[in-house]
Amino acid sequence: MSQYTDYFRTSPPLALATANSHAREGVERHKAGALGCYIRLGDCGTRRVWRGLSSDAEGLERVLWWMERQRDYPLQIAVSFGKPSNDVPAWESVSQRLSQSNVEHMFNINIKNGDDLLPFIGLLQRSESVIIQNCPLVSLEALKGIPRINRLVLLRCRGTFTISPLSTCPNLTSLRVLGCPNLTSVETLGSLRSLREIFLPQTPITNLDFLKYCSLLESVDLNHCSGLFSLAGLGGLEKLKAIHASYSRVESIGDLGGCSSLELVDVNGCKVITSLSGLSGLTCLKTLKVNETAITDLQAVAGCVALETLSVRGCKKLTTLAPLSGLRNLKALDANRCGIASIGDLGGCVALEIVDICNCKNLTSIAALAGLQKLRKVNAGGTKITEVDSLAGCAALEYVCVRFCDGLTSLTGLSGLQNLREVYARGAPVSPGDPPRSCPALQILSYDDDESSSGYDSEWEE
Repeated sequence: MSQYTDYFRTSPPLALATANSHAREGVERHKAGALGCYIRLGDCGTRRVWRGLSSDAEGLERVLWWMERQRDYPLQIAVSFGKPSNDVPAWESVSQRLSQSNVEHMFNINIKNGDDLLPFIGLLQRSESVIIQNCPLVSLEALKGIPRINRLVLLRCRGTFTISPLSTCPNLTSLRVLGCPNLTSVETLGSLRSLREIFLPQTPITNLDFLKYCSLLESVDLNHCSGLFSLAGLGGLEKLKAIHASYSRVESIGDLGGCSSLELVDVNGCKVITSLSGLSGLTCLKTLKVNETAITDLQAVAGCVALETLSVRGCKKLTTLAPLSGLRNLKALDANRCGIASIGDLGGCVALEIVDICNCKNLTSIAALAGLQKLRKVNAGGTKITEVDSLAGCAALEYVCVRFCDGLTSLTGLSGLQNLREVYARGAPVSPGDPPRSCPALQILSYDDDESSSGYDSEWEE
């Protein structure tokens, strides 16, 4: 059926959908759906979805016959409410009719600029996902004991309120809070044993002990929590995959050793972290970000065999990359502004695609990069290298930056690289009259401070 419905850019004809149940499902699986309904597969299984604004209730009632005809998938109604909340009774009427017709349904509600949650209490009882934004909240009592809710987002909610009513929502799996500075009683979340994701950046949280029994937890975001000094409460959470604690005041990651499923750790800007010892043996770890910390060595990551992305930018006490030599899955390395004097150990990192060693003032050679067949981007600006001939065998190379490399006098070592597109050499004493030869893909060869010469850093951040 999809080969027919995909022919239509907009919603396929309703007549096609009414041919039989198979045709109807095919039409509703089209990205535009039919009569506002479309079928999607999500985390909670396959759902028939309808989306709209609170003012669309009457329009939905006119097509309820369509939803009542086929009840093979639960109906998910995603609706946004603004201020005032006069449309709530109409949606309660829609819900009542669907219940009378034995149509299993639930709501995803987005409440914007509301003064109170009490008018929504009836709809909230049937809600799985709730987003509350720009509301002067003083209480979350309206959410107390909601059996269906599995996702709650609180955005820029002014006022002082306690989060403790959520402790009675047994199926809550995701909590995201942003811009709610007066939130209190976060520790009550420890009773929510179904939590899988918790997003609490910039909150006045001081310890994580309350999370130690949330055994299903997979992702934690505590970025910019200025009162947080320790990750001890996360130790031993075997399903935990991602920790974001950048620019907090975390002093150590030594408690993460028991988090055997960890794939991502971000402690950028935690300036007093001196050791990565807690990461030893984490064989699932793929991404590690420890920019601007006080680490002195990388020995702890030598056994992180799945590591793909490592960022140690601004770690000025780091003097060697030797422990990386056996990481055959490492694809991206950002060692910008580090204290390293050699990259001689990167030769064994055969999967490397991106290397940023810019402003490593003690670095004199990039010979270790020779022959890395997957290498696409090299930023060696501001180093003491004297040649780029080592890159001649890097067949996939697309980007080279050697700005302000005072000892570099020639770019001819890049000649013959078939995929080379961009070369930036401002501030290096190379001759514009002696450019790389036989580089058919070359688009930018910059010796000047032009606008295009800032491209590498932005691509790295992506």
